[in-house]
Amino acid sequence: MRTFLLVSILFLCSFEGITQKTTAHESQIWLGYFNQVRFSDKWGLWSDFHLRTKKDFFTNFSTGIVRLGLTYYLNNDTKLTAGYAFINHFPAEGHQNISQPEHRPWQQIQWHTKYPKIRLMQWFRLDERFRRKIANDSTLASGYSFNWKLR
Repeated sequence: MRTFLLVSILFLCSFEGITQKTTAHESQIWLGYFNQVRFSDKWGLWSDFHLRTKKDFFTNFSTGIVRLGLTYYLNNDTKLTAGYAFINHFPAEGHQNISQPEHRPWQQIQWHTKYPKIRLMQWFRLDERFRRKIANDSTLASGYSFNWKLR
């Protein structure tokens, strides 16, 4: 009886329900370059650059990011970084004819944990996001919307 019930449930779950949404698949490319340079025992520079594309990979850009930060080394395994990122959201739905700029101050703590055969790097980052408001498809509005992100 249990086997019959289990097979029946699995059989019924294999059918696509009427209420399930249709998923649209869209290919994207996300290119990124990360770099950390140590200037002295205590100071260094963080930099990363990104370009995201969508649909027609080389003609339909989504987002461009330039992020720089000054790093303070507490020790060889722990560092604090604060910096600024400029993000350009290329024309998209809701702003077809203009790019939307975003200013993003950020702070992070990064640490390394050593294990017998590997060294694990982890970080927490806090982003304060100031996105320019959009009036319509062709015009930026005055002012910025604000939110923050912890990751």
